Amino acid sequence: MSETRPSPGLHARLRTILQACRDRGAAGVEYGILIGAVAVVISAAVAIFGGQLATMFTGATYALRGETAPEPARMVLTYDTTAPGCADSTIALPVGGAVDGTVDWGDGTTGVPLAQGVSHTYTTTSAPHPHR
Repeated sequence: MSETRPSPGLHARLRTILQACRDRGAAGVEYGILIGAVAVVISAAVAIFGGQLATMFTGATYALRGETAPEPARMVLTYDTTAPGCADSTIALPVGGAVDGTVDWGDGTTGVPLAQGVSHTYTTTSAPHPHR
């Protein structure tokens, strides 16, 4: 009886096929890592620029419709610096985090960037001062 052995050509072909399968597996892992990195970058961009992107797309939507975008809502605070218990006429706003806006202190001081630690001292306490 003679023993049958695979031909050298078949052996080489099987080796090539197995190597290609291994390479595909490595490429799949690399693509998975790449997709994960892209997802992290997109998530970070949305977290950082999300508000600006929303404003931009809202403006574009109104422009495509031929409409004018509404003015953003304003917050108005009113303080009475003559009220009992007011030791002086300084108002400090409790601002934290990233805030986009300015302060109109109501006494001619306007355009002050709204940021952490913003405060204003009035020169007179003879009347209440509106703060916007």
